[in-house]
Formats: sequence, structure tokens, C-alpha cells
Amino acid sequence: MRRALSVLAALLVLVTAMVAPATAVGVASVGSIGIDASYPNCNDVASMSATFGVVGVTGGAPYTSNPCLAAEAARFTTLNLYTNAAWNAHSPKASTTTPRRCTGRDLVCRAYNYGYGAGLDSFAAASAAGVRASTWWLDVEAANTWSTVVAQNRASLQGEHDALRSRGVAVVGAYSTTAQWTGLTGSWANGWPSWGATVLTSLSRVRTYCTGHRFTGGQTWMIQYRGAGFDRDVACFVAAVPSAPRSVVASPRSTMAIVSWVAPASTGGAPVTAYRIAASPGGRTCTTTGARACAVTGLVNHTTYTFTVRAVNIAGAGAPSTRSAAIVAGSPTATRSLAVTFPRSRRAHATWSAPLFVGSGAVRAYLVRWSPDAGRTWSTWTSTGTRRYADRRGLVRGRSCRVQVRAVNASGASPVAVAAFVQGR
Repeated sequence: MRRALSVLAALLVLVTAMVAPATAVGVASVGSIGIDASYPNCNDVASMSATFGVVGVTGGAPYTSNPCLAAEAARFTTLNLYTNAAWNAHSPKASTTTPRRCTGRDLVCRAYNYGYGAGLDSFAAASAAGVRASTWWLDVEAANTWSTVVAQNRASLQGEHDALRSRGVAVVGAYSTTAQWTGLTGSWANGWPSWGATVLTSLSRVRTYCTGHRFTGGQTWMIQYRGAGFDRDVACFVAAVPSAPRSVVASPRSTMAIVSWVAPASTGGAPVTAYRIAASPGGRTCTTTGARACAVTGLVNHTTYTFTVRAVNIAGAGAPSTRSAAIVAGSPTATRSLAVTFPRSRRAHATWSAPLFVGSGAVRAYLVRWSPDAGRTWSTWTSTGTRRYADRRGLVRGRSCRVQVRAVNASGASPVAVAAFVQGR
């Protein structure tokens, strides 16, 4: 079966500014038909014309190159790239030192290094040709060299995947069939986007393969079929930007804040590749490549900040989250373990623990206020000094009440800790 690779709803090719791009940003809509040029077709470049195209960087095996890569890539404004994958324990490319240090008998480790080197080699070949794409596909076919040990094959694929991601490729997926993927990887459900290979010639039947053939466990982005002249691909899926991250929480430190959040409810159908955090005021930022916590540095103590988070996938950055509750840089974090007991009639006794972090300096005082009517009205803030307890008299038994506590240092007050209680005596 001819090696083909194509854009899924291909979210395209972001071209970096430092080299003359052979591609432009674009998206193939669901149902669009693209051309597979995953194996060099140097004599047929002029006849390549389609909504999108998949172009092979390699020449049929890892560590080889396509001599007409630039010419083929230039035929498509929406472009995906394709590279051969394999594992050959006898190859001199099976390094024992880069990027991982391996013992001579650790073939899983050496397989990872082999794949990692293959990914770097392919990326360098594409860069030398002035070609960039945000989506790459790894060819997983039995025709290349593989081990009978699936753990080694998986390691080689993971290494190639990781190498491309380390170079800024947004999405790395797998081209295969269910049978070949199962045989070579042991039905490895890694969640990568999948591109299904077939020998079908009926487009109407091909379209039915867009569902139910997720051999990686990830979304089926496109299906290959036999076309006139070139193999073709039908786009099965278009990624949308992720929804907004949720539950953004900021925790103050001295001249910084630790911001954490919950993943968006929807990834848009493509993996979230980054999160972008922004502080207001001042616009200080932080970016992660998957972690859902980040330290925003360069803040000014004594200044109040809020934070928003955006999730990013191949389609772009999603909407910003709801703003976090305000924090004061350098102030303590909230007090902990706030609890209420009832030592005698019409009296409440609140206790708490010190903040986990004190920001830019020691806690100077704790401030407490009470609500006898479930938060509708509040007393004024009263200092307990550095004592971590406070009493309130005159509360009515059976009534819903509230108590709030905040810690204060030289930079300001911490977020408020709240306890709701029903007066028990």
C-alpha cells in the first residue's frame, strides 16, 4: 500500500519566520479530499492539486530523504508532513547515549534513541528544504524493520514522537491499519490522532471508515483510499479551539504567584499542547506545555492581581477562563483548617492553622469577622494579633452563621478563609 499521509481536517502548517515557508496556514473542512504524496513522486509534481496534501519527508525508511520535498510541499497551501518509522537494533543509529543513556542490552532504551534520532533527522531535512507543518504523521507499517517485542516498537515510536514535539510540532499522529498497529504495538492506546490506510476505491464507503477505526484510541483525522493517479485522503475531522480552562486559582508568593486550573471541558478534538497564563495588571505571562500549574514571576509586592488561562491546540488559543479571585503579591496564602466549636451557650470558638506560605514576610496579624445571618450582614474585621483563635458571643442557637479569617503581613491580606456553621448551643 502506497505510503500516504494527509491532513486531517488538516489544521495546518504554521510556518516559522526564519525560513522561506513552503506552506501557509489553512484548514481542510470535513469531507475534503487531499492527495497523498507520502512517498517521493518527483516526476508527478506538476499534477498535484487538491484541497490539501500530505508530503513525505523521508524516502521510504527512517534516516532517508525525499529529494523533491520542497517542490511537492509548494503544491499545497494546507500541508501535513509524513515520516517513516521503524526500529532496527543493528543500526548504528541505535545510540546508547542520546538522548537517553542506555546499557548495551537495554533495547527498549536504544529503540527510543533510534526513534528520537529519526525524528530529529526528518525535522532537520524538512527545515533544510524550507518546509514547515504543524501536523506530522508517523508511518507504522510492517514493511519496515521492527522487533517482535512490542515494547521496543512502542519506544521507537515514542522517541520519534517526542523528538518532533521537542521541535515545536503541534500534533504527531500515526498512519497505519488496525491490524498492523495491533501487530506492531500490541494495540497501544496512546490517544494519538490516527490516519487510517485502506485499499478502498469507493469514496462513499471510505467515508464510513471515519468512525469506528480509532486504532490508537485517538480521533480519526482522515482515511486513505485508492484514487486516480495518486492515493487520496478524505478529511474526517476538524479540530476546534479548546473551551476555556476552569477553576483558576492563584496562590501568592513574594513577587510571584502560583496559578493552577482544571483542564477545559472540551479539547476541540485535538490535544491541548499548551496553556497560556496572563496576569492583570501588568500583563506578566507564563506558558506550560501540558502542566496545569505555572509560576507567574515578576509581580510587584503589595499589588493586587487576577489571572486568566487559555488552552491551546493546533486550531489556536481558546477563550480565556473566568478570572481568578484577586490576590495580593507578597501576601500570605489563606489560613487553613478553619473550624468552629461551641464551648458554651450562645458562643462560638473559631480556630485555624497558619498559612502554608507567608509570601514576602511573617504574618503580623489575623483578622476575623462574623455573620450571624448566613452572610447577609457582617461585623467589622477584628485583629486577634498572632493568635490563631477567636470567640464570638451572642449567637442564636440553631441559626446559620459564618466566620471569615485572613492573615496579614507587610504586603497585605491573604485570601479569605470561610467556615459556615449552625450555632450549636
